[in-house]
Amino acid sequence: MTQTAQGTIEYLIGMAIVIVIGLIVVGISTNLFDTQQITQTNEQLKGQIGTGGISIIGAITNTTNDTGLLNFKNNISETFTLTKITIEDKDNEYNNLISPGNNELIQLTNTCKCEPTQKTRTCEFEITYKTKHDLIKKITQKIIVQCEENSEPTKEPILPKNCFNTKNDIIQICSLQDLNKIREQLDRNYILMKDIDASETINWNDRLGWEPLGSCGPNNECDNEENDFTYTFNGQFNGNEKIIKNLYINRPSGTDVGFIGYASMANISNLKIIDTNITGLEYIGGIIGYTYQSTIKNVHTTGTINGTDHVGGLIGFAYESNIIRAHTSGDINGDYIVGGLIGYTYDSTVTDAYSTGKVTGNNTTGGLIGWSLYSNITNTYTTGEIIGTDYTGGLIGSSSGIYEVPHTLLGIIKNSYSAGKVTGTTNVGGLIGEANNNSNMFNCYWDVNTTNQNECCGDEICTGCNEKNGAVLEPNAFLPKTELSKDYNVPMQNNTDPNNNWDFENTWKKIPGNYPQLK
Repeated sequence: MTQTAQGTIEYLIGMAIVIVIGLIVVGISTNLFDTQQITQTNEQLKGQIGTGGISIIGAITNTTNDTGLLNFKNNISETFTLTKITIEDKDNEYNNLISPGNNELIQLTNTCKCEPTQKTRTCEFEITYKTKHDLIKKITQKIIVQCEENSEPTKEPILPKNCFNTKNDIIQICSLQDLNKIREQLDRNYILMKDIDASETINWNDRLGWEPLGSCGPNNECDNEENDFTYTFNGQFNGNEKIIKNLYINRPSGTDVGFIGYASMANISNLKIIDTNITGLEYIGGIIGYTYQSTIKNVHTTGTINGTDHVGGLIGFAYESNIIRAHTSGDINGDYIVGGLIGYTYDSTVTDAYSTGKVTGNNTTGGLIGWSLYSNITNTYTTGEIIGTDYTGGLIGSSSGIYEVPHTLLGIIKNSYSAGKVTGTTNVGGLIGEANNNSNMFNCYWDVNTTNQNECCGDEICTGCNEKNGAVLEPNAFLPKTELSKDYNVPMQNNTDPNNNWDFENTWKKIPGNYPQLK
């Protein structure tokens, strides 16, 4: 009896060993273990990697600025947490929960950086993730990364219809419905993953259209200077070079009207909003109605903007904000303080910006800015038609500056020009309608023929154009001084400050037979 029991135990132990060995073999053959080394082309990347539970959909796309996108999918029946992707000893930290069956588009801040001449390069990366039992697992893989210069087009990653997930540090926007959910959490970090057609907003909210993201509430509860974030958008929105088109807003009695109504300490970048149709009352802009202490960078708008007070193609009112690399086109219409780019700038900077649209206003109208107060405007131009009455300028309707202690001058207009037709009644200038206290111009030009204005500034106290290096605009006037010849009627104007010179290497590009454009 004892021998029989002992034999049975030995038999069971033997079977257990066989099963364990079998599991090991199966595990190896079916990729159930944590680490592997695989070299794949971009087309092959659509297969599985890792523990058989993670798929890559599409390929890693890479640009010369050391960023990229990687699309994951969870094929297993439990949620895991992506914690880190390490590429060439550079870490990308995450805390992204990926649910069963879901895919997640991961933004890589650090990846294999492509050299200017490379089309592809091989990259090794390590994925670290955590199971529901808090076990840390890693996958190592080699892949081919497609560089920006590759002549073959990069395939767009396959994305779900809606990809809004508030558990992510960077919330992805894949649809108009996702876009509309931003209003639920105005302080988050968002990235636009697809072009979005917002045509259906014409039927939203009893035909009032899109409700602007962020406002001062129904009774103007937030104070511009008190940083009240209760209602305002104070997060980040990366347009990711994608496009939002056909946004419709019809709120003729509305304040803070635009894609974003009121932005406070926000960051808006890489966004294109085109073919808009926006109507409001006060603080109206194609992207933002009113912005306070925010940065708006690399943005573009087209369409029709209608309002009464503080109306701009991009922003209605920019207060202590920075606007960098922006341009607008379309029809901008208002009554008081109207600009092709911005209605009113207060203690702000506008750099590398232009407007080509038609601007129509009444009092204080400018091709770029309606009223610029204590703001510095650098490397800007306008080419559209400007129609106003009092204080009308090809670039700015009214501009004022101030000296601050110790020796800071606010209210500088530098390296800018206007070339569109300017029409007005009183205080009309080819460049500025009215230039008040300490408003200084350096290397600024206007075309006396196309603007139909013989004077740079419309008011009698304007001294910026002639005494501080303004000039009548001709295409050859912008050539560097070393390339000037006696055949040119208007030489390039220079100032003792070397920073005032036009930079044709990094900022401006020459257009044969025409005026320069921003690169």
